[in-house]
Amino acid sequence: MSYSWVRRVLSLIVFVAGAVHAQTPARYDEALKLYQAGNYDDSLAVIRAVFDSNAGSVELRTLAAMNYAGLGQLEPAIAHSRYCAEANPTRFECRAARAAALRRAGRYGDAVAAAEAGLRATGENIALRLEAASASYAAGRYDAARRHVEKVIAQDQNNFPALYLDGLIFLRQGNFENAEFRLRNALTARPRVRRDLANAYINLGFAIENQADALQRAGKAAEAIGRYREAMEFYDFAIETDSSSALARQNRERVQGKVG
Repeated sequence: MSYSWVRRVLSLIVFVAGAVHAQTPARYDEALKLYQAGNYDDSLAVIRAVFDSNAGSVELRTLAAMNYAGLGQLEPAIAHSRYCAEANPTRFECRAARAAALRRAGRYGDAVAAAEAGLRATGENIALRLEAASASYAAGRYDAARRHVEKVIAQDQNNFPALYLDGLIFLRQGNFENAEFRLRNALTARPRVRRDLANAYINLGFAIENQADALQRAGKAAEAIGRYREAMEFYDFAIETDSSSALARQNRERVQGKVG
């Protein structure tokens, strides 16, 4: 069975650097907007222009780390976040940026350790919980990932990344009914990024498609056809949301072949 539907989950665990602190360096907002638009090099150029006079800024350090991670330059991302965490051990932003950089580098055990150390040092925090959950998930430690996810949902029942990740855990475990339930919850919470919304539709369609397959194997052809058509509707929603999604089109074509 292909697990290609999980490719986008790791991009979901994002926090906004500097969000809890009103005092930010000059041009920080400009650099943040460029980062949010995916213009990582331009954001770094703005940071460099003001960095010498703001070298101690947590906001600039974490944003620099996030930009380097966005560019796939993970060693400088890790270095910036490590320096930030060592200089500011009680700031969750530094700890979360470090965990995120380690996770993106494929160092999942180190990422979990960094996130959990951050929780001990800074107290309960959703960004750190999500990083611990995401790294645990990537390492295949689904029970550990769910423990962290459940703590997030207990604090915020409409947290899209937590609900979505829990749905993906159920998919990995082959529990397609619970996956459908969680992914519907996630859609109710609504992601902020259109591509994340498209992938939620894809994964929900996949959960329903697998239930239709089970009905087909059980000889319940009429029920299976109904569920296949429902799955196709969600693949269509994904295509409408993100027309560049090859995965949504492939999945729809596959289900169309099953319906006949």
